[in-house]
Amino acid sequence: MTERIVVARLSAWLSPHHGLSELDDFNSSDPTRVVSAVSFFQPWMDMASHGYTRIGDADIALTINDEDSLREAAVESLREQIKAVRAEAENKITELTRRINELQAIEYAKQGK
Repeated sequence: MTERIVVARLSAWLSPHHGLSELDDFNSSDPTRVVSAVSFFQPWMDMASHGYTRIGDADIALTINDEDSLREAAVESLREQIKAVRAEAENKITELTRRINELQAIEYAKQGK
């Protein structure tokens, strides 16, 4: 299956983490930097109450990869999640083992007296 393109018009908002002064930088900046600093929402959504500043509209063309590529990317994402869970579990096991060792050391010290 081939990739497909979806086109939509969305409202463009500057997040509360970016100041309006950064808009001046947009004129001379790399377009990728500019676009990545902007958040896009459904046209009917009003994000002002969340601290966003509406800066305009965006016509976005999204190229969606073919199904095989999407499946491969999803599998890779799941593998990365497994790595993160394993690392987190290992850290937790290390901490629990440390606590066990501390308790056993206290018990050992009591027996030695």
